[in-house]
Amino acid sequence: MNTPSLFLALVFAVSPAVVEAAPDDEAAAVIIDGGHWQADSREGTYRIRIESVGFEHVSCRVWIEWLTTAAPGAPSQLLARVPFAEASNGMWACKADAVSTPLQDNMLTIPATHTYSNEPYVFKAALGSLGEYQVLTP
Repeated sequence: MNTPSLFLALVFAVSPAVVEAAPDDEAAAVIIDGGHWQADSREGTYRIRIESVGFEHVSCRVWIEWLTTAAPGAPSQLLARVPFAEASNGMWACKADAVSTPLQDNMLTIPATHTYSNEPYVFKAALGSLGEYQVLTP
């Protein structure tokens, strides 16, 4: 084995594995809290987590989360988390800074641009009770 090949083999052998960031990685995500949900005797707020992934053609992953209403002195509790698949599946770059906050009338609106064609698109969803949302056609 020549010296460059040996060096590369050694580098890859001791390098830590690259792991995809979990949805709980606050530093890599834009977090938007707001709105209000109610189901049976429970109620709370929504949290939208928008993560940018990739480097040359950046796309986004969007999570919709349902949190309990925090009691005084206690943190909110995460009850449900679902991906906003329509915005997350594909090569859409979300404009997280243009997402409306707070979520007015429990409507989520995310402007995006296709990373290859630069086609603009607006994803819209009506947020519902635990784990439910309905995509609205623009």
